[in-house]
Amino acid sequence: MTQAWQTAVSRLNQIGVFADEERVLASLPTLRGELTTFESTLRSKGYTGGALEIDEIDQPRNGVTFLIFDKAKLSDVHSAEVAWEHEYHNRWHKRVQDSVQDWLKRLHSLKNTMQGWLPSGLSIVDRPPIPMNEGLMRKFSVPPADMPTFDVQKGSNRVMRVQPKGLWIIGANGRVDLTTATASYILVDQSPQFSGAPDWRYYTSVNKRQLTPLDRAHFVNLLN
Repeated sequence: MTQAWQTAVSRLNQIGVFADEERVLASLPTLRGELTTFESTLRSKGYTGGALEIDEIDQPRNGVTFLIFDKAKLSDVHSAEVAWEHEYHNRWHKRVQDSVQDWLKRLHSLKNTMQGWLPSGLSIVDRPPIPMNEGLMRKFSVPPADMPTFDVQKGSNRVMRVQPKGLWIIGANGRVDLTTATASYILVDQSPQFSGAPDWRYYTSVNKRQLTPLDRAHFVNLLN
C-alpha cells in the first residue's frame, strides 16, 4: 500500500492524474465518500497540486475503471483520461523496451558463457537470428528485435541447437530451447527481472518439476 501512495503522489504531481492500475485502493464509492481524507493523506505524503476529483471513465481498460485527477491541471475526466493513456503508453513502452534489451543482453551473455565451457573439438556456429515480436512489444509499439540462435558443432556435425523461445514466459524470465540428437531441454532464467544475474536452469518436458542449474559440468553432460 505504501508503494501505491508514493506512485499516486508522483503521478499526480507530474501529470495530474493517477489510475489505480494495481487495484489496491478502495472502491470508487468509498473513495468518493472519503475524498477529503484521501486528499489530505496524499498531501501529507508530498502531493502539492490542486483539489482532487474522482470519476469513472467511459470504457474501463487495463484494469482501470476510474481516475483520480487534479482539477487545477485537468478540467474533466475526459482530459484526465487522455493524459493518463499517453503516460501509460509511454511508461509501458519504456518498460517493454528495457525488458527486450535486457533479454538480448542475457542471451548474448549465455552464448559467451557456453563458448567458454566448450570442450576441445567443439565450436559454436551462428544461425539466422530468430525474430522477436511478442504481444507486449506490438501493444506498446516496441520495434521487433533479433534473438541470437546457434549450433554447437563437432566438425560439421551438430551436437546441440540453442534457440531462444521467448521472454514473457509464465513462471520464468525467458526461455531457451536446447535440442540434441537424442533429447530436448527447456532452459529458463529464474532470476528476477533486471537483477543483473541470470539464474539459468533446465528441465525436460517429461519432468518440469526437476530444474537443474546450468553450470559447466551439466552443460558438457548435455552435449554428451
